[in-house]
Amino acid sequence: MSILFTKYEHTLEPRQVISGTAGQAQTIGVEYGELWLTIEGDPADYWLSAGDSMLLQPHRLVVVEAHDESRLWLQPAACHHDHDEPALAAASFNCDSQEKRSASGDCGP
Repeated sequence: MSILFTKYEHTLEPRQVISGTAGQAQTIGVEYGELWLTIEGDPADYWLSAGDSMLLQPHRLVVVEAHDESRLWLQPAACHHDHDEPALAAASFNCDSQEKRSASGDCGP
C-alpha cells in the first residue's frame, strides 16, 4: 500500500489522477480548481472547489482527479479548524445522474 501525499502541495492538470493512502488523518484543501475525490469505504464521492477542505481518515485508499487545473494542499488533521463536519465542506457527486450536487443540495452545471 503506497502512502499518498508525502508532499503537502500538489498541482494537477485537468483529468490528472493521483491515489494512495494517508499514513495519518489529514485535511485536504483546494487552493484553486476543482477536484473529485473517492474514498475507500465511503459510498459518496466528493467535489471540492477552491476554498473547500475535508478530513481524510488514515489507511483508506483515496483517489483524487482534477476536473481542471487544480492545486491542493494537505496538513495534519490536528491543524483542521475550519469545519466541524468535514463533509459539509465538500459537495457530493451523484453517479447515477452524473450531476454535481453541493453540500446544500443544489445541483450545479
